[in-house]
Amino acid sequence: MEKTLLEKKYGLHIVNIKRLREGVDNNVYLIETDAYQQYVLRESKRTSLLQHNDDLLFETTAISFLHSRGIPVASVIPTKDTSTFFKHDSTFYVLFEYKPGISPQCSKDFSSAVPEAACYLAQIHNLTPPPHLPKRSRTVFTELERVMACKKTVEEKIEGGVGYVQEVEEVLNRATAYSNNTGFVHNDYRSGNILVNDGRVSAILDFDWICIGPCAKDIGLAIVEWSFPDNKTVPDQSIIKKFILHYNKNARHPADKATLQFWVSFACLSETATYLIDMLESSVYKKVQGSFMYQKYQYFNTHPELLL
Repeated sequence: MEKTLLEKKYGLHIVNIKRLREGVDNNVYLIETDAYQQYVLRESKRTSLLQHNDDLLFETTAISFLHSRGIPVASVIPTKDTSTFFKHDSTFYVLFEYKPGISPQCSKDFSSAVPEAACYLAQIHNLTPPPHLPKRSRTVFTELERVMACKKTVEEKIEGGVGYVQEVEEVLNRATAYSNNTGFVHNDYRSGNILVNDGRVSAILDFDWICIGPCAKDIGLAIVEWSFPDNKTVPDQSIIKKFILHYNKNARHPADKATLQFWVSFACLSETATYLIDMLESSVYKKVQGSFMYQKYQYFNTHPELLL
């Protein structure tokens, strides 16, 4: 990232740019100015899924709305011409305020963040999205639709692909007919996208996949990601119970067992799709069973009592 470009766009005097994270979707940088101010810059890499400016307009408008309703998000810093993002050489950039904190995974007591994180997710779902939101192309179904768009290749090139495509078709048909409790969906509500500071949730991050859809998708993914990290062989049932308890205590539409079971399956298959199709688009053909999220899908399917 060019320092002079950022200074021109935002009117800042930058003394240091440090890469914080390099990911599949984004690169993230810490920006430090001569006034001892800090910001976070996101460089979007998955430009094929940003079909037009409305995708970013939706995200940044939604973040501003959530901030106005007391949700601890990192505010978007506008450019000098008041735009909430800018594009350079086919890459999109968004500047955010810096939020202090660490991931719950790095804290002394991971489980202590669960009640507040679950409560904030419920608060997000309780909000009625404003009518002026731009339309965006991404939905909760996007990743599974990527599977169906290359169905034949998945079935022929990926070991286990035939059975996986059948599972995807089944959940897509049911999910697209689901009309209960639609609203803001963070779409990636994992512990790695939360910051805690002094024992409290200080920020909810990474809203680049936010959309309007069935809120139950968020709780399904959250249950899996918070309770069942990739380095574990079984989920932590105490985390599952704590997350569901505090979500349902604060949600306008509490999630019942049947809803949770379905959307846990949906979320796992969707995350599996991201892994498989990203690899496939690079001509790398992975086994379905090689996906951690597919293994979790199978585990939850054979242990429905976990969601009691």
